[in-house]
Amino acid sequence: MLEKFTEWVNEIAVQIKQQNFDVEVTSVVNYFTKMSIDSDHFVSEIVYWSQADQYVAEIIDVSAGQTIFNRSGDFKKDESFSIFFSDFFSEMNITIE
Repeated sequence: MLEKFTEWVNEIAVQIKQQNFDVEVTSVVNYFTKMSIDSDHFVSEIVYWSQADQYVAEIIDVSAGQTIFNRSGDFKKDESFSIFFSDFFSEMNITIE
């Protein structure tokens, strides 16, 4: 599942960059993939680990200096990544097609 997540974040990175965000994807094969998404307003990341298909997603509002989104747990394999992480992207007004 990690391989599918890595493919997905690399695909959507282009869309996110077009919405004026800086995006960096870091992968360690068979261990984890991290997508960092930053702007003048937000610092955020999604990290997905291969072991037990666990994730953490966090968004910090830069101006408030507060975490405004923080979720972690097991990925629901019966759901698409786009749907599963839709609340995360919605919080930053990012549109994923």
